[in-house]
Amino acid sequence: MVARTVTLTEAKAKLSELLDAVERGEEIIILRHGERVARLRAYSADTVDQAMTLADRAQRLHESCRVDRACLAAAGLSFTREDWKSMTREGLT
Repeated sequence: MVARTVTLTEAKAKLSELLDAVERGEEIIILRHGERVARLRAYSADTVDQAMTLADRAQRLHESCRVDRACLAAAGLSFTREDWKSMTREGLT
């Protein structure tokens, strides 16, 4: 399905109509000065739950990395961005 695009001015003026279209399954892209700035689509609890799960996983990963960096520092070791890039290039991650 191709999303319909509308300007911000049109979206402001026709919000109720756009919401009706979204309820019918359409997706609306809102443009400001010709650039895409928002997507209007039907609400899905599953999508929201999935996004929250991803956000939670990202937060846990971030905290885990912080702990790992602290452990390395306590042992007098370091792991730089260059180390990470090198491992990635070599296929070790």
